[in-house]
Amino acid sequence: MSTELHGRYTLPADRLGFLHDEPELQVRELGAGLWTLSDGRRRTVLADGGIAWDTLSTPGAARAYRKAIGRPVATLVYSNDHLDRSGWSRELEPAEVVAHEWCARVVELRGADGQLPATRRFREEQQIGPARVFFPGLTSASGNVVSHFPEHGVLYAPDTVLPDARYSMLPDWHIRNFSASLHSLLELDFETFVPGRGELMTRADFERGLGFLDAVHEAAQRAFAESVAVWMFDAMEGYVKDALAGEWSGLEGFDDHVGIMAFRIAHHYLTGGWSTEDTAVGRPQAG
Repeated sequence: MSTELHGRYTLPADRLGFLHDEPELQVRELGAGLWTLSDGRRRTVLADGGIAWDTLSTPGAARAYRKAIGRPVATLVYSNDHLDRSGWSRELEPAEVVAHEWCARVVELRGADGQLPATRRFREEQQIGPARVFFPGLTSASGNVVSHFPEHGVLYAPDTVLPDARYSMLPDWHIRNFSASLHSLLELDFETFVPGRGELMTRADFERGLGFLDAVHEAAQRAFAESVAVWMFDAMEGYVKDALAGEWSGLEGFDDHVGIMAFRIAHHYLTGGWSTEDTAVGRPQAG
């Protein structure tokens, strides 16, 4: 017997059990009325008043999230449209779902099981509880937003920077936009950065993580200039490891991931990126 989850999986039912396990969540206070929660893989934030961000990555984890909240969810904020970020909102039973209009359109058209459509869409910056929520420019996914908690000195921007070298997937938009949009966030006042995966980061960690992504980006471009066979993975991996190991090899995951990062970036250039890189929509807005 097969079980199909529309927009997600078509697998035998006995292989879908992992979706329903309810993990024990790690909860940490970020300041008065603000917490971060992690299921060991994904991380999110929760504010007083039943304001939740994202859903964790499985229906079981979302149910554990709802239990940890301990009260009805008044407002659920989608940070982006990715299914492992906001894909199980139905489990949280929120009174309203808030999303950037681009995110809301993707969710509506996708029609994936478990991912509720937005009930409130926005384009301009929103004040949602203690957070300023806004589109910083193209990074990852559609309708990506960051949430800045100025009174707590906290910034939440999932699917951007990590405390290691494991972000081997390319952003959904051109790497040049990704970097520029993230650099604009350094104009904000924050000391704690909440990534979508892994452990909490300091502002210095964020800057170093962004520096690593920029270094890989530059190395991928230099590979073209130096006539490296950028269409061959082994050639690209060897080149970028030699170029970057001196400063960055201490990052966890460097050996396993830097080659595929550079290879994918190089092929962004070969194929022209995902568009919008030279348009107004592709440039970051002031925070």
